[in-house]
Amino acid sequence: TWVAMVAQDTQEANPRVKDDIRHAGAIAPAVGFLRSSEEDRVQNAVVALSILTADCVGNARAAHKAGALPLLIKQLDAATAPLRVAAGAVLRNITVDCPEYRKEFVKLGGMNGMVRLLSMQAHPALTLTDVQLDAVFNIQDIIEDTSGRAIAEYAQAALRAGAAEPLRQLVNSDDDEVSDAAERLLAVLVPQQRGGKR
Repeated sequence: TWVAMVAQDTQEANPRVKDDIRHAGAIAPAVGFLRSSEEDRVQNAVVALSILTADCVGNARAAHKAGALPLLIKQLDAATAPLRVAAGAVLRNITVDCPEYRKEFVKLGGMNGMVRLLSMQAHPALTLTDVQLDAVFNIQDIIEDTSGRAIAEYAQAALRAGAAEPLRQLVNSDDDEVSDAAERLLAVLVPQQRGGKR
């Protein structure tokens, strides 16, 4: 994890630091830790990957190549709330820039766990409104193409996973950002529920 933290702290001074870490061969071992039976190792790996794959397509693709996708989807059901949230962030980072990875994510059932993040309860290590916003945005990034139009197959997967009800609840949030984001995502999903197009 310290390598990822260094990358986060030094990226402004060295924008290529995440690429340098990939070229040094650090991504595959981080993914390997996801297979560990030790929760601390898994949590450190997920946190590291959330940093290293953020805004870095090369690292996201390297993580996928190392087999991260099914291992991260499994962590969406982890007992620890911060681990579930971090896994959702990495999955978004891996899938958002590659249609093939996105399709694989949905085929493996990843949308179910991602939708469950919409119903996260308060946790002392997390800011609930940030978690709710990230959950909404992650789903939106996965179900929309680069022009912001809904991809019917993925929008319908989100609906089958039960996204509509928690989103309706989030529309009633006291936090305006959360409410607005949930309302926008619902506006994308509802036409798909009716079999129409956005």
